[in-house]
Amino acid sequence: IGRKVADIRLLYQNGMYISVQSEVDRLIPLAQGKIGSEKMAEIKAYSVMSSIHLEAPNIDGVVAEFEDDYPGAASLARVKFLQSVYYFDRKEYSRSLSIMEEIVQSHLPKEEKIEYMFNRAFCQMRGGMNDQAEVGFKQIISLGNTPYKSASTYYLAYIYYISNEFYAAVELYEELKRNNEYALFSKYYLAESYFMLKKYDKVISYGEEIYEK
Repeated sequence: IGRKVADIRLLYQNGMYISVQSEVDRLIPLAQGKIGSEKMAEIKAYSVMSSIHLEAPNIDGVVAEFEDDYPGAASLARVKFLQSVYYFDRKEYSRSLSIMEEIVQSHLPKEEKIEYMFNRAFCQMRGGMNDQAEVGFKQIISLGNTPYKSASTYYLAYIYYISNEFYAAVELYEELKRNNEYALFSKYYLAESYFMLKKYDKVISYGEEIYEK
């Protein structure tokens, strides 16, 4: 059974979601009574997560059924996180955040924790919960070079900007002015921030750079 679970895990990692569901359906009758609840939850979780990736109908119902069957399973965190990502990708940030608030973060794999932290902070920001979002973005930045450091720096700077904390905003936007993804917008907000700080030579300098783009 352990070998079959490893095969299912590999299929899932390779995005072969229909095959995952077929293999899970085959394995469950063989595994009944031979493995514990936690391992069974792990097996079924791969099928549920595959349903989410495949955008199957009634995703919420499928997740709710899994949660009813395995309310304390560690794999429930991964299932619900993927459910939250489903809504995050569709810009349904309030729904995504409400799901993330139910997740036991310590149960997520390391590679998913950082995405969870970013998505949660972003949803909080979009919901006007800027104090909570600020804490989240700062935590991510403190972790060093992660895939979400630049984005967290940009959105933290934005929170400072809309809060009229222009000196703090400038410090962060200056870090991003050579970042391929965020350079143009950072220069725009640098010009705006320096204008509010009455540093007009900087406004002209960044204004010219933006115009040249």
